[in-house]
Amino acid sequence: MKTFTSSFLCVLLCCGGFLSWAKPPKTKKPNSLKAVKIKNKPTIDGKLDDEVWVRDPSFYIGNFIQTRPSNGKPSAQRTEIKVIYDDFAIYISAKMYDNEPDKILKEFGQRDSEGKNSDYFAVSFDTYNKQQNAFSFIVSAAGVQTDKFISARNEDVNWNAVWKSAVKITDEGWTAELEIPYSALRFPRDANQTWGVNFMRRVQRNQETSYWNHVDASLSGFVNQFGQLTGLKNIKPPVRLFLLPYASFSSQYDDTNGNSNTYGGGMDLKYGISESFTLDMSLVPDFSQVQSDNVVLNLSPFEVRFQENRPFFTEGTELFNKGGLFYSRRVGQSSFDLKDELGENEEVDKWPGETQLINATKLSGRTKGGLGIGIFNAVTKASYARVKDTETGETRTVLVDPLTNYNTFVLDQNLPNNSNISFINTNVSRAGGFTHANVTGTDFRFHNKKNTYRLQGFAAVSQRYTRDSESGSYIPDLGYKYNVSFSKVRGKFRFWMNRNVESHNYNPNDMGFLQAPNEVSHNAEVGYMTFKPKGILNRFNWWTGTWHRMLYKPFTFNQFGLWTNMNFNFTNFWYAGFNLNTTPVDNYDYFSPRVEGRFFKRLPAQEVNFWAGTDSRKKFRLTGYGGTWARPDWKQQDTWFGIRPRYRVNNKLSFIHDFNYTRRNNERNWAANVTDDNDHTHIVYGRRDVRNITNTFTLDYAFNRLTNFRLRIRHYWSNVIYDQLYLLQQNGELLADQATLQSLETNSEGVSEPVTHNQDFNAFNIDFVFNLQFAPGSFLTLVYKNAVSNFLSGREVNDFSFERNFRNNVMNAPQVNTFSAKVIYFLDYLYVKKLFK
Repeated sequence: MKTFTSSFLCVLLCCGGFLSWAKPPKTKKPNSLKAVKIKNKPTIDGKLDDEVWVRDPSFYIGNFIQTRPSNGKPSAQRTEIKVIYDDFAIYISAKMYDNEPDKILKEFGQRDSEGKNSDYFAVSFDTYNKQQNAFSFIVSAAGVQTDKFISARNEDVNWNAVWKSAVKITDEGWTAELEIPYSALRFPRDANQTWGVNFMRRVQRNQETSYWNHVDASLSGFVNQFGQLTGLKNIKPPVRLFLLPYASFSSQYDDTNGNSNTYGGGMDLKYGISESFTLDMSLVPDFSQVQSDNVVLNLSPFEVRFQENRPFFTEGTELFNKGGLFYSRRVGQSSFDLKDELGENEEVDKWPGETQLINATKLSGRTKGGLGIGIFNAVTKASYARVKDTETGETRTVLVDPLTNYNTFVLDQNLPNNSNISFINTNVSRAGGFTHANVTGTDFRFHNKKNTYRLQGFAAVSQRYTRDSESGSYIPDLGYKYNVSFSKVRGKFRFWMNRNVESHNYNPNDMGFLQAPNEVSHNAEVGYMTFKPKGILNRFNWWTGTWHRMLYKPFTFNQFGLWTNMNFNFTNFWYAGFNLNTTPVDNYDYFSPRVEGRFFKRLPAQEVNFWAGTDSRKKFRLTGYGGTWARPDWKQQDTWFGIRPRYRVNNKLSFIHDFNYTRRNNERNWAANVTDDNDHTHIVYGRRDVRNITNTFTLDYAFNRLTNFRLRIRHYWSNVIYDQLYLLQQNGELLADQATLQSLETNSEGVSEPVTHNQDFNAFNIDFVFNLQFAPGSFLTLVYKNAVSNFLSGREVNDFSFERNFRNNVMNAPQVNTFSAKVIYFLDYLYVKKLFK
């Protein structure tokens, strides 16, 4: 292992030295466009017939340059752009000429639905001209808006701004007109300003994406490939104060607890405390209308990660998402286990679910010098569970989660060459003697001058403080993690190598997310990519690599594997790909036994995956995947496949059905840990068949660009059948010791009870959401939800009839029906001030 580590570091240092003298490809001087100041603003109607557009012929005229499908080739369609501004906003006009205007695609969709089958126009502003971050505003040929905040590492489509746009289909193509108020941007107070800027055009029927300033697909990064917008003089950042009061009503009928009605109200506030920083506050927030979680039966030893759907926690959080230290679902998540608090005859009668959020605050922004600062704070109310004595019927309340404060602080400094370095701290403080937690980390990403090579790393120290019940003092538990990688990120040939170390007690999970620490791993991969069509291929990429994992404590071998992956994008706009994986030697699983120091030896295995999809421009599209995984020595084989047919009836109505099926035959895995009369823990594994079926049906209908609804129905079914039980031995192998297993099934009263049970789990959800944008930034939302969750266990669970399961275990199970209505109104301080003048 020492030899492997030393070799890895030597390669890393050699590559770092190569970074200093490797000759990169030549780069072209960026385009430049001058903005013109005006006195009379245009009417935003998409017609482009206002005097400010007509009188000045200084449009940018020319072809955009393709990024896809043919990187570097001029677009076949001509585009004209003009930028003007006044003291209130910046205005963009775009004429998209098209030699076949009747073929312009214009499917409607919800706001921020950029992926719909439509042509698009976009403008992106790098207002600090640092080549790192940008505000992007996109409008489709159907008039649907999308906006997002772009950073060096991701795109935050949940970022929202209030701006105006209009489009019009013409005999020559289509036009777009945008009004972006300065209140939607952040920029410095300089008298003369130069912004980074780029314009994008998407011709959907050709799957063509082109830019005014060429975005080279072979080069890493996006904002670092912008052009320049000059001529901006004497513009001032306005007062940015937005209020979003809301009123809500919710009615819930539960088959168990009956009907209940709730009324609510609150407010979100956005305040620009300077030209660079914005304060976001949510007072008494209401998240009753978020989409239902995709619940599954979790048979693994690891926590399932659910998607964050609450708007306040999805918008404007790009600064916080570093190193897995900020997982916003922790806020309001019950974390206390009642197992040790229950008496002999007690059981949990009522669980509070998520704790109530009292308030949440975000402060974020970036200075003129490129220093990003982010502060997040949230406070949740104490919550209690009800415990019932099964013999006497008496109940009592138990504190599940105390009053808790969640805090995150981030500093992120932009550096030259699309590089950055960050500092992150998260802190969770709980009242009443509960556990406290603190994690501090740093994150960096460095590129050479031509953005050809990248050195990236992350390091963190976690500290958890648990109160000793006898002394009353807090006992610290410290852990750490570091990760470093080196990669080539430009050109056709690329590589990546990585080392990751996590101590056995590294734990960021009070506010972050990590499934399993205790790891020392190395990864390496090489790849080849194409960026221009050739023959029947638009794009092709191939990657192959290897991984090697050790435990941190004890320092012992865990896993080794090899993989290869190929992707094909064809000139008829179909795609396909496959993946091969193998673990050619015995691997050692230290996590599934759920007992420290014990492991399960897994024999060599092989896996193959494939995926394919038809042309997304067509009314009917079919995508799918499949695969198989085998461990021949155990006659174990897993098979899975999924299909996703989508039918677009017209530009307003579309249907999607997702079907996913998984079958694991003769799987050996953990079943239960049982303690005998001598307090000895026996680890029981089982041979089982696991079958999962998921059906998700989605209907989207748009009345127009401002009004739409979505119906989503999801049914998940998991069925687990055991046919053989084993005891896990000290050497990691399984032994079918029937005598011991039988003795474990007999309790102290001589009654036979199974060590483990077959399992059957159903989750069924209906989400119907109606959205109406009745004014800029203002929405009426109506939501209906139906939820069913049904878990069965026991040896009698052995039926795999889909029809009988759905009839008996879903339709006849207790249901929760919820209807809610919510009105949010957007108030701009400047607009209100103007009304009272």
